[in-house]
Amino acid sequence: MFREKHAPNASTDAMHGQVLPLRMAGLWAAWTEDGDIDEAVWDAGSVYALDGESLQVLLDDVDMTRTACRLPPPDVDLVRALALAWSEAALSRYVRLTCTDPLTGLATAQHLQTQVVGLVHTRTSDAWALVVVEVASKMSLLGAAPVPPVMLELINLSDVADLMARELSADVTAARLTSRRCAALVPQAEASGLATRMDRRIGNRAGENRIWIERLPDEPAQAAALIDELSR
Repeated sequence: MFREKHAPNASTDAMHGQVLPLRMAGLWAAWTEDGDIDEAVWDAGSVYALDGESLQVLLDDVDMTRTACRLPPPDVDLVRALALAWSEAALSRYVRLTCTDPLTGLATAQHLQTQVVGLVHTRTSDAWALVVVEVASKMSLLGAAPVPPVMLELINLSDVADLMARELSADVTAARLTSRRCAALVPQAEASGLATRMDRRIGNRAGENRIWIERLPDEPAQAAALIDELSR
């Protein structure tokens, strides 16, 4: 009865001869087995958005499923709930794609810059600081094949990103600035402690690793320039 959206014809609904999208299975169950319709609607809207499907595709599949269930067209409240679930998940997906560095899982430099400039605009920048970590740049050999320096830097930076993530709370932003450098935006009172802990973890791995603290400027243009400079 259910199939993947782009799969060839599979088994069909015995009553209506329709092949339903697999992602509608939750809604089908809610409508036919008196399940939690609110949860099913939210799950369906979220899944379609996270899969990159349009709202139109979602609504078309809902119509198809309701028809198979012998139900009337969806009412306004159901469509609104679907649209809200889809839009929130779509926004989350967009933020993840545009604000997250795919190599390290850290935020992008642009996202960090936006946050820093925002703190300056709200005149709260003096309560925050950047803890900057720069990893060693060295050649390495894997068997007989040399690893290009930039690749080794990214590998090292990914390790540092993992270590930094363990030291930070979920609401703190850490960003990749270059292939060798990342930074965490933390409360000023916590900056020294984080820098010390990171130094204990990576400071002695190689003599070229560096860790330092940057205070945030008072002007938005200077704050943006600071991130630009650190990203070179």
